[in-house]
Amino acid sequence: MRSEGREHVEGRMASPMTFGPHAGSLKELSSGLLAYLRRILGSDVAFREPLLPLRGGFVTDVYAFALAGVDDAWARPLVLRVYPADTDAIAVRRERCAQEVVSAQGVPAPRVLACEDEAGPLERPFLVMERLPGRPQMVIELPGLLLELPRLVTLPRRHAAALDLVHRLDAAPLLRAFEAAGIDRRAAGPEHWMDRAEATIARWRLDGLRPGLVWLRSHRPPDPERLSICHGDLFGANILEQRGRITGLLDWNAVAVADPAFDVGGQIAAYEMSALPGPLVLQLVAMGHGRLLGAGLRRAYRRYRTIGAERLRYFAALRAFTELVLKRGLEEEVRATGVARRMPPWRPERCARYVQRRTGVALEIGARAG
Repeated sequence: MRSEGREHVEGRMASPMTFGPHAGSLKELSSGLLAYLRRILGSDVAFREPLLPLRGGFVTDVYAFALAGVDDAWARPLVLRVYPADTDAIAVRRERCAQEVVSAQGVPAPRVLACEDEAGPLERPFLVMERLPGRPQMVIELPGLLLELPRLVTLPRRHAAALDLVHRLDAAPLLRAFEAAGIDRRAAGPEHWMDRAEATIARWRLDGLRPGLVWLRSHRPPDPERLSICHGDLFGANILEQRGRITGLLDWNAVAVADPAFDVGGQIAAYEMSALPGPLVLQLVAMGHGRLLGAGLRRAYRRYRTIGAERLRYFAALRAFTELVLKRGLEEEVRATGVARRMPPWRPERCARYVQRRTGVALEIGARAG
């Protein structure tokens, strides 16, 4: 499960040298996007605001822009989300389907205006979607986090409300949209993430992680009678607010139709493991505070649904394990190819300890088959 949020946050601009391509590539990307938009919208289309890289995204490049010579939804502030060239088309369709379905049910997810799920006009898959207003519930970077401390007191309550906003939706339209997009039922649920972990373990011969997968497969709790749409990574930076109201839920690449515990347990794990960078003492403080936030989220969510402790523990372990496998797989890819990759912030040893505390299974994070 990837964490790629923050891209719609107002005022969170970034240097193209840091988060986007260099100036020449940005010019080429702008030219290619404009040519594409003129083909689908008409020759009068022009940039009212040029492409501007935004912070956020461990996988995608994200840009703000605005158009002139257009009407309706196209006249609003927009976002371009560009995926790596080798991204599976199904992954792009997954995000598109989720945003279309949940926004149609009244949840403030960015509406997708254009989707190219193969490396075509821009030589990379991409989405064009609305740019939503608001500020994130939580900033996970310094020094911004220090300024947010007063708001952290109410974060669990606000976070639980955002999760409920998604979980109360009808999941049937999403399953139908997935089916139409070529996404089968197994790939729509938590098994998808275990299947991906298994493929990564096999590809890079990470046999020291396999016992965790075996435990997760054998201890999968039965599904509740009603499954929900689950965001998969609905943490504070993916939730926008304005004047106390939720204005945007971002980054739907980890969406699933699942037990609500998939979301709640996963976010408890994310709080408790803490991805905050910095000196060790600061990380330890963040982890301690994360445990408080996790306990607060567990209590606050009871207002909406009761989830048993065992189910929360299972899905917390699943989240930690999948983040561990993702990070180790990327590390092995970089080692094998010599090509730098953006890395998620999770520390493998911390993820492994977290899995062991919740499952009793010890993992060898560096072990590879001979």
